[in-house]
Amino acid sequence: MPPRRGRGRTTGRTVEESRALESDENVAQPSEPLRRRSIQTEVEDVMRQIGDMELVLARFQRTNPPTFSGAEGGMMAEGWLEHIEELFDVVEYSQERRLKLAVLQLRENAQRWWNGTSRVMRESGTVRPKSLLRLMELTNRVYHRPDLLEQIWDEPALSWYTWLSYRVRISP
Repeated sequence: MPPRRGRGRTTGRTVEESRALESDENVAQPSEPLRRRSIQTEVEDVMRQIGDMELVLARFQRTNPPTFSGAEGGMMAEGWLEHIEELFDVVEYSQERRLKLAVLQLRENAQRWWNGTSRVMRESGTVRPKSLLRLMELTNRVYHRPDLLEQIWDEPALSWYTWLSYRVRISP
């Protein structure tokens, strides 16, 4: 008796032939699930990082950090920096994360100053400050210490943009 054929139209294959063909297809497919699993793992890692940063940002915003616009003058800059430092003393973040969070609190003139200074630093090959301490030094030089004008001008990390913005601020 000849082998039974499957139900419906099967292009003239026997059940055994169909099973053999399916098993051959399955041999080539294990790489597809592995690739999908790898992509899924990468997506989960990125989502976890985004979630971590959102959590850090939400936690930081709950501390009600002060903003700094740059129009307030030297004493306000110093007070802002001290307040930000105190907030960061409470939470343990890396220096790079502290800098990113502090920069988020800059507004108006201070934000324009930071954008220009950091852009010039990148373009000139000077390493952008990676710590809050360096941001504090730069901010103090621009907003609080008129006697350091020559050092600002001579420092290669700072550009004419910083010097000009400083001159505009101290002009009568």
